Amino acid sequence: MRPEEGHAHYDAAKVKAQTITIDEAAAAPKYPESNAQTAEVRQDIKQTLGEARFKGTAADDAPAFIRIGNVRKTADSNSEESALFVNKGRDAYTPLKEGSEVSFEDFKHIAWDSAQNNGGSFTFQALDHHKQPIAGSPLADRHRP
Repeated sequence: MRPEEGHAHYDAAKVKAQTITIDEAAAAPKYPESNAQTAEVRQDIKQTLGEARFKGTAADDAPAFIRIGNVRKTADSNSEESALFVNKGRDAYTPLKEGSEVSFEDFKHIAWDSAQNNGGSFTFQALDHHKQPIAGSPLADRHRP
């Protein structure tokens, strides 16, 4: 039983305001059963991979960010350049490498440059709005033949 104001055991000077922080946990995005997906990219072009590959199958569970894992290129003739990048137009080209983070808004701009390689693959991890891995979200693989 809580003492009421005016009661002998009530001391307003000892009562401190309490703060409770509420943070909603992000739902794990759902990707196709096989964790590895293949994206067809024509030879010698820069082609976007499609935002659905990163959002998952349930739009409401799309991650706020993704973090790029390994980027592997096959028969790479230019190891200095990343084949994976965010392409927002001519002068807005951002190479992606291990550890790069991409926001939800930029998923549609993720692309692969097939000019200097014969395909490859990369992995990514779904992140919440604090850029922390989402519990239950697997490391996803994407391949370009």
